[in-house]
Amino acid sequence: MNMEINSIYYDKKNNANKYLIGLLVGGAAFVLLSVIYLLSGKLALSVKYPDLIEITEDSNEYYQLLSVVQFLYQVPLVCFFIFLFGDDLKKELIDLKNNKKYLLYIVIGLVSCLVLTALMSIVYELFGIVDTSENQETIDKALVGSGGVFMALSVALTAPFVEEMIFRKSFCDTLKYKFNVKDVITIILSTFLFSFVHVASIDNLIFIFQYIPLALVIVLSYYFTKNIYVSIGIHLLNNVISLVATYLLLFYG
Repeated sequence: MNMEINSIYYDKKNNANKYLIGLLVGGAAFVLLSVIYLLSGKLALSVKYPDLIEITEDSNEYYQLLSVVQFLYQVPLVCFFIFLFGDDLKKELIDLKNNKKYLLYIVIGLVSCLVLTALMSIVYELFGIVDTSENQETIDKALVGSGGVFMALSVALTAPFVEEMIFRKSFCDTLKYKFNVKDVITIILSTFLFSFVHVASIDNLIFIFQYIPLALVIVLSYYFTKNIYVSIGIHLLNNVISLVATYLLLFYG
């Protein structure tokens, strides 16, 4: 087992520059593509709705645009990460097939996420905070709009893959194998960076703790298994359950 771990370490150490490229290019594209698609989307809407004076954040057109944009800008990122990390993805898929215990780790991780998130919600309620983050409110509104199917695809499929490629595969492996940052520091930074990005604004910083349970469980799962499919599996299933719960609450709550 130690020989296997050492083999993984030196293999990733030799490919440290690849993780750095994934972090820099993938991170920049994550921001840049979202801006490009948003601006082009607004232009398209102005053509489609010439009488629309302004696309406000409370309009149905805005949430339709947001749903399509979020899905579309993630598609090139999916292709980029598959191209860049193709060898890693193949090796870790074989590793996943040969280690059935990873499926148990996914289940344990998922249950841990759900339990810790529920406990965090109780803590928020104890402090009289019953609202949710701006990011979650935006997703909820987009899901029930005319472009809701694109938001659902993003939440359930593309977002878990892209975010794991950035915050785990690229970020964690760059810090560990390129800059030799201690594991505990890498885990903390990955957890808070992922959570902060999902808060959406400084005004919503109080809601960062809503995302910390998921972020912490996922980064620990990647740290212990060295397999990105484990973290993707936990992230994806957590999002699917959240998606189903959101639909049930919005339509039947």
